[in-house]
Amino acid sequence: MIHRPLKIVIFASGAGSNAEVLGRWAIDNPSRAIVAGLLTDNPQAGVIDKATTINIPVKVVPRVDPHGGSGVGSDLGPRISRKVHEKRILEAIAEWHPEWIFLAGYMRILSADFLARFRCETTGRFRVVNIHPSILPEFPGMDAYRRAFDAGVSHSGVTVHQVDEGVDTGPVLAQEPFPRYPDDDFRTFQMRGQAVEHRLYAEVLAHIADSGGG
Repeated sequence: MIHRPLKIVIFASGAGSNAEVLGRWAIDNPSRAIVAGLLTDNPQAGVIDKATTINIPVKVVPRVDPHGGSGVGSDLGPRISRKVHEKRILEAIAEWHPEWIFLAGYMRILSADFLARFRCETTGRFRVVNIHPSILPEFPGMDAYRRAFDAGVSHSGVTVHQVDEGVDTGPVLAQEPFPRYPDDDFRTFQMRGQAVEHRLYAEVLAHIADSGGG
């Protein structure tokens, strides 16, 4: 059976190195996956330039309402609720018809209502994937590299998992450890982890694409 390309949308908030890796993998493998677009909540995110450079459409849905007048949030406007923000995201990505969402440094927890839009009828799991810089369940949440380094670990790792309603608690798709060397500073430790991230995330995308997206 010949599978059509898997259509994914990437969510990112920052520099976007993993987003770029996924995008370039899809460009190199057009019969296996298509990145239909990239969604960011950060108008200043470095990922915008990275995506534009490789011709991935970008939509920005900020967490603030620039037309909402004065209010608590930022200089750009008052913060909007997660419910409103996710509604705007769904409207923004609707034309891309994503089959899977890949989170690449997206700094916002997705609600159960949002995730339910991407539930797989066969497995009951959500077709949303995240990458996390630790061997989960160790060091969940923010600043995992820094917390692992400061804890003096002898090794850390990278986990790719499907997202569930918790924080970094979803079903694991792939994990890979990497060592901490005695002469490491934080920068070299983090760079070694990021090299693992880039390879492992592309491998997971390939596996999902080749399995037909189930």
